[in-house]
Amino acid sequence: MSKPVPIRLQKEPLLEAIWEIRFASDEPVRDMLPGMLYQALRNTQPVTVARLPSADIPRPIAQHDEGLRYLPTVRLEFSQNDPFIIQMGERLVTLNCRRPYPGWLAFSKRARELAQMLESTGLINHPERFSLKYIDLIELEAQPSLASLEASLSLAGHDLVNRPVQLRTEIHQAPFIHVLQVASPVDLVVAGAERHRGTLVDIDTIHPAGEDFWTTLEQRLNEAHSQSKQLFFDLLTDNAINQLEPIYEGQGE
Repeated sequence: MSKPVPIRLQKEPLLEAIWEIRFASDEPVRDMLPGMLYQALRNTQPVTVARLPSADIPRPIAQHDEGLRYLPTVRLEFSQNDPFIIQMGERLVTLNCRRPYPGWLAFSKRARELAQMLESTGLINHPERFSLKYIDLIELEAQPSLASLEASLSLAGHDLVNRPVQLRTEIHQAPFIHVLQVASPVDLVVAGAERHRGTLVDIDTIHPAGEDFWTTLEQRLNEAHSQSKQLFFDLLTDNAINQLEPIYEGQGE
């Protein structure tokens, strides 16, 4: 049975949210798209362009290697206080939101604006899919484990709840595929200085493209968010949710 979903958590575990579109094109996107987006964005806010190391990979090699095909080659960054960045390559564009996460309304607004820009360029001839990924770090235990998750895992008679684990699985909820990855323990450096240790939960919600990709994108994006959020809270134990200090709709702060 699905759990009630808070409108927000006062102890936010989110590290990064990413909206991604993958596509094929009849045009040299890597050469044209960064400049077109830069011109569209600079009219409303300061934008800087950074070339990524993957841009040095020869195009024929990148296109024929599955592991390199969807690497971003250029990054667009905004003001220092703006948590959003845009990354793009020959066959993908991503909208990344780092801490502090401003909430779904702000994130989805930026995603819709970016989608409108991409559609208007005429370069995205053959959309393949979009995905919505949330990466969270659960830091509720002195020694990170699966104890905060609704998970039971054993192998050859050995209980793995308190042992190092890396898990990847797929959960199908039509029309979406949720790629769920859990790793524990994980040590991270956040914002260049803050050291964190916990259990990493990565939920990547994927929607294959259809002929109505652009016209249904906003609806499907909201549906992807709802399903992903429900899956995340269903994955957490009640005790873990309470420790993250949830705020529910209609509840006073």
